[in-house]
Amino acid sequence: MFKLIFVDELGKPLEKLLKNGMQPSVGMLLRKNVLACAGRGYLEEKHIDLVSELIGSSVHGKLLFFIQGRSMDGLEAMITSIRREIEFLMKGKEV
Repeated sequence: MFKLIFVDELGKPLEKLLKNGMQPSVGMLLRKNVLACAGRGYLEEKHIDLVSELIGSSVHGKLLFFIQGRSMDGLEAMITSIRREIEFLMKGKEV
């Protein structure tokens, strides 16, 4: 499924979604949670878009490398790495 969404050429489905006022559900979920974190004071509102893009890019890249067998890390190590990056972006320090 991931390969279908992120690797295969599907034409211009994103343009069609955006044209109809829709947003991919993963993007909506990420934005909703980043907004909630900003509301709780984990990051400044002016950084919402940047943090959302960084998290999305990081997760996408790590999953792509993992699924393609190009990562030396196992699944748990990858999940831990993603979690640490998100916490760093939200709190400004490693946890």
